Amino acid sequence: MKPTSLLVLMGLCSIGLSQVQTSENKAILRQVQTRGFYNGRYWNATSDFGKNNYIIGFLEGLSEAPPEAIRRYDTGELSVNEVRAAIDRFYTQPDNTLIPVFEAFQIVGMRIHGASESVIDARLSVFRKFANEPQQRDK
Repeated sequence: MKPTSLLVLMGLCSIGLSQVQTSENKAILRQVQTRGFYNGRYWNATSDFGKNNYIIGFLEGLSEAPPEAIRRYDTGELSVNEVRAAIDRFYTQPDNTLIPVFEAFQIVGMRIHGASESVIDARLSVFRKFANEPQQRDK
């Protein structure tokens, strides 16, 4: 077998194995996800490179979204590094840890576009309630 073929085969095997849903994998996902969405625990455990890739993917996906979603998650003219820093700051508050990452984008966008702190606090209250409510499987 050619070395290139062996590398491809090894890569495919590792991808397949990483998709196996073991009870250990499920337990880890429950820690870094809130209702199936990656949260602040995931964000804080991710490298800057991984965070930048998340942001780029999120923003590229947003380009195909309806206009109201684009407005909701718009981060203005911030660079990827600036968005990352803003989300990093968001997750320094322990109350925000379980809030999904995509909702952190909304808070960043609200701040960029001049929303008042009372409006942001009201939105955060909704996000925190959602994040802390027991899930169906927990009841």
